[in-house]
Amino acid sequence: MMKRPFFVCIALALFCAPISAQEKYKGGIVYGPKAAFNISAPEGWVLDNESGAEQGLPCVLYPKGESWADARTVMYAKIASTQFEDANAFVAMAIKDMKAKHGTPKEKIASGKTSDGHDYFINEYPATKTYSQWERVGYVQMPHAVAYIVLSSRDQASYRKDSGALEQVLKTFTYLKPETVQEKDEGPAAKQDTPKVIETDDMKVAMKAGQLETAGKHDEALKLYAKAIDLKGRFTPFVYHNRGMLYLHRAKASQDQKSRIADLQRAIADFQTSIRLGAASNEELNRGLEKVATRANLDEATKLLEEATHR
Repeated sequence: MMKRPFFVCIALALFCAPISAQEKYKGGIVYGPKAAFNISAPEGWVLDNESGAEQGLPCVLYPKGESWADARTVMYAKIASTQFEDANAFVAMAIKDMKAKHGTPKEKIASGKTSDGHDYFINEYPATKTYSQWERVGYVQMPHAVAYIVLSSRDQASYRKDSGALEQVLKTFTYLKPETVQEKDEGPAAKQDTPKVIETDDMKVAMKAGQLETAGKHDEALKLYAKAIDLKGRFTPFVYHNRGMLYLHRAKASQDQKSRIADLQRAIADFQTSIRLGAASNEELNRGLEKVATRANLDEATKLLEEATHR
C-alpha cells in the first residue's frame, strides 16, 4: 500500500534534481519558491525522484532492494508552504491540524545542526488507534523557509530499526542560497534583499515535462524540455540537466546499440551545457549543479558511452 503524507494541507509542490548513483540516486536537490537544499541518502538507502511524484513527493527515500510502494520504512523531503518562515510556527499549525488523527506528538526528542550549521529538531508521532504509521519528522530552519523530512514506518519494529536513518539524512542537509532579489513597488516598508527561488515559466514547463517523463511519455517530455529551453529563463541549467537525465535513463534501458549511443551523446551534451551555464550564473543554486548533481551524471554517461563504443 502506498504511503500517505500527512502534511499535504500545508505542503509545497517541489522539484528534485537527482544526483546519479548505481541504484536510483544517492542524493538530490529539493527546491521551491523561497529556498532549496541538498540531501544525501544514508548508507543502505537510495533517493528516488520518480516513484512519489504522483503523490506530490518528488524526493523519496527507502532501503536498497525495496521500493516506495512496499518498503516497511520510507522517508520523503519537502519545504513547508510559503506562508511559513518559522519552523516552530509551522510545527504548531501541523500539530493542530492533525491532532485528532495523530494524537499529541513527543516534541523535540532530538536536535542538532545540519552539515552546514542550520538548526534542526525532531518530533515523534507514534501510531494511534486511527493511524497505524509510526513516524518522526525532522524540521530544519532555513532563511525565510522551513524544510522537513518525514520518516514513516508501517509498524513499531520497523520504526525502531530504521528511525536513526532520519538523523543521518539531516546531517547531510545543505542549504542552497537562492538568488537575492528586491521587492519592488511595495513602498518604503517593503522587505529588501529577500531570498527567493522564483518560479519562472521555464521551470513550470520543465516540471510538466518531468511529469510526462515519469509517465513514460518520453517524446512528449522532450518536446516540453525543448520549449522550456527556448524560453531562455533562469531555470535553463536545470532544464538541460533534467533532459540529460531523460536521455541517460532511456539509454540505459535501450537494447539497441545505435539508439543507446545516440542518447548517451545527447545526455553528455546536455550535462556539459548545464555545467557551463551554471558556472556562468550568479546563483549558487545553478552553480551547485556541477558539485552535487550534473558532474556525476556526466561522468556516468561518459563511461557508458566508452563501453558502448568499444564493444
